[in-house]
Amino acid sequence: MILAEPLNTLFVTLPGASLGKDHENLVVRVENEERLRVPLHHVGSVVLFGATFVSVAAMAELADRGIQVSFLSEGGRFLGRVEGRWQGGSLVRKAQFEAAASEEASLRIARGLVLGKLANQRQMLLRSARDASDEKATRLRAAAEDLARAVGAARHAAALDVLRGCEGQGAAVYFGAFPAMLRQERPELAFEKRQRRPPKDPVNALLSFLYAVLLNDVCSALLAVGLDPAVGFLHQARPGRPSLGLDLMEEFRATFADRAGLAR
Repeated sequence: MILAEPLNTLFVTLPGASLGKDHENLVVRVENEERLRVPLHHVGSVVLFGATFVSVAAMAELADRGIQVSFLSEGGRFLGRVEGRWQGGSLVRKAQFEAAASEEASLRIARGLVLGKLANQRQMLLRSARDASDEKATRLRAAAEDLARAVGAARHAAALDVLRGCEGQGAAVYFGAFPAMLRQERPELAFEKRQRRPPKDPVNALLSFLYAVLLNDVCSALLAVGLDPAVGFLHQARPGRPSLGLDLMEEFRATFADRAGLAR
């Protein structure tokens, strides 16, 4: 599968595909056969999955234009990223670090992220309930009510740990009702609970893949505006962990990743 997204991210996923440059275009070839041609000025970032390749000329041109190239495993695990010219942003990062060092500022920012996540998860449940059978609709609406209560608790959380507890409670409610959102009732698509390391069923594997793609896009956007993806507010800082990237993707998990996974 080779797909150029409207959001200006070029995804190359077909094993053996190669990405090259031809004048002002990026060209994807498979066994020397051209499969896709995209004008460079339409591309905001490039993501290569698994055994795909990029030419030196294409890499140099992308770097010169400040277009990031990310490498992911075939299953969507982030491997690395190549950036072009440094965009600066020292004052932006200074403000980010000061906010992260302030418990009050961190709580304020993290609260907005959690409220957005819970609200979007609730809307996903209600949207699914409209098209579900009576039994499933009842289950989904009940979960939506539980999430509404979690929103109220998060709004009044006085500490980050309390806020994280509200977020975790909401996640448990949401994924507890997730099977009722699945349109296809097949044994191989059974979903009992969210499992990440490693995902043990096709639905969890798909969610992990979609979240990896989303996280990569979020981190690319953060770097483009001069922010440090590693310094977050909701997720605690750990070596090698894109805490701010994880923070910002929380709000978009349901509306972008989950909705895409539930589309079929």
